[in-house]
Amino acid sequence: MANHKPLPFRRRTFLVKHAFQVRFAVYPLLLLAAFLLAAGVYLSDHLGQVLRLQLYLPHSRLGNPWEVVSPALYRVAAWGGGAFLAALAVWVWGRFGRLRRDLDRLAEWVATLAPGTPPGGLPPLADGEVRALGEALLHAARQLDAWEDGVRAAGERLAQAAGRVEEEGWGEGAAQVRSAWSDLREAVGALRVEEDLG
Repeated sequence: MANHKPLPFRRRTFLVKHAFQVRFAVYPLLLLAAFLLAAGVYLSDHLGQVLRLQLYLPHSRLGNPWEVVSPALYRVAAWGGGAFLAALAVWVWGRFGRLRRDLDRLAEWVATLAPGTPPGGLPPLADGEVRALGEALLHAARQLDAWEDGVRAAGERLAQAAGRVEEEGWGEGAAQVRSAWSDLREAVGALRVEEDLG
């Protein structure tokens, strides 16, 4: 078990892909569209009824239609706008809360990785982007374990070949030592770190 503490995520920059940005932009717009649709239906229905009533009243004292329209607009702006902002805040809180929880789980899982220990399964991750990142990290950890096993095996073959040279002399053992050394160099050089984000 590794004993180092995972770094906090608030100071990091995360590059996410797939549909994260699209969902992040579309959901608030959908909330706004729903708010505008509800406000339009309410204003059309309410103001239509009030103005028709004023039209058919025999002694209507409505001199300025804005006296009827303005209270309805203020109600829509206050209550509807407040409801829209509350719904948007709940969505943002839930979205980023779930993302933060998933990143914390993934960071705790990464902290459990240790040399010589096979990586365990991924923790449950609700967000698809974080799950894709976790699967890539799991694949990389397994590849590193396989690389370490290959280097270890090549090193053991070199040590055995060198031991035979000590016992039997430099004659036939030299070719075996060169072959084992070449295998070890190949095994060590097989590791490549790809830093390209494309």
